[in-house]
Amino acid sequence: MLQSRIDPLEHGDVAALVCLDDPGLQEFVIDQLGQLHFGIQTANTPDEVAYRLHGRTFEVVVTSEHFANGNMEAHTILDALAKLPLAERRSAFVVMIGENLQSRSSIDAFVYSVDLTLNTIDLLDFKNVVGRGIVQQEEFYAPYKAVYKAHSQQFLG
Repeated sequence: MLQSRIDPLEHGDVAALVCLDDPGLQEFVIDQLGQLHFGIQTANTPDEVAYRLHGRTFEVVVTSEHFANGNMEAHTILDALAKLPLAERRSAFVVMIGENLQSRSSIDAFVYSVDLTLNTIDLLDFKNVVGRGIVQQEEFYAPYKAVYKAHSQQFLG
């Protein structure tokens, strides 16, 4: 049975949104993200996804290629993420898991507008791969975030 989980989060906590249909996969990913010290929230339906994404910025979003019986051409979560302001989207590390995906494929990640793709057969290394991916993303976007912060402060203050 799918878990419904909403960890209490305070300002400054790092949060992950887990959107997976498979209860075993969901439990495994929640455990792995917990070991990385993320506060966990789950969304089991497209409406829950929209509600959660509207309420806060998540540092990690994990979904499956067929979430809510969807497909890659009309993926609920990818569509919702694409509608976020660019600064919010750039703050989220998005992981797509599926049987039809090639693990750590830059091409697949680009095509699906995610940061990391993982085939289900490679999930045993989830925690390490996601942890390294987050660090690489932070390094890659550091110049962008610095410029964004400098310019947003200029206009606000």
